[in-house]
Amino acid sequence: MDSRPLQRLMTLVLVAAMLIGCTGPAVVPTATDTAVPPTEVPPTPTFTATATAVPPTETPTATAVPPTKTRTPKPTDPPTATPTRTKVPKPTNTKAPKPTAQPAATKAPATVPPNSGGVTSVMVKNTFPLSCLIVFWGPADLKLDAAADGSAFSPINPGTYGWRAFIGGAETGEAGNLEVAAGNTCVFICDKEALAIRYGCK
Repeated sequence: MDSRPLQRLMTLVLVAAMLIGCTGPAVVPTATDTAVPPTEVPPTPTFTATATAVPPTETPTATAVPPTKTRTPKPTDPPTATPTRTKVPKPTNTKAPKPTAQPAATKAPATVPPNSGGVTSVMVKNTFPLSCLIVFWGPADLKLDAAADGSAFSPINPGTYGWRAFIGGAETGEAGNLEVAAGNTCVFICDKEALAIRYGCK
């Protein structure tokens, strides 16, 4: 049986006695012998708090991962081929070959063909293996170019002309004057055997 109600009752009696002693006699109530059954108070359960260490909940922390820098390969320039300088051969000036010897002094041709037509003309005969060109200037300009072992013919106006000879395109140094009369035929012979330019009119 729980004794705590009796203890409380005794405490009240002691307190009342002390009060009576201070204030004077008091009427003590007559206690009746009435048995009061004690009230059963259910035992109060005692809870013992046990501190249980609760481990902290680990909250996953998102760790920022730095972005991975991917190196983009730089485009490589294709190797540039170094141009090689090709030497261009310089053009060589090809000069026409000069005759092996200069023609001798101008001589009159041995024979001049007769001019039966009455036309004033000039003829060039060539026995060189190269062309023979006779250039005339005066009353009129005229060029007569006889091919190798060939001849050339042209009418010409009467008058006094200057002339110059070229063998194979090269000047021979032969030059002179030519008197052309009306109705004459003038003949120039580029003579390989004599190495001379012979001419005359008839």
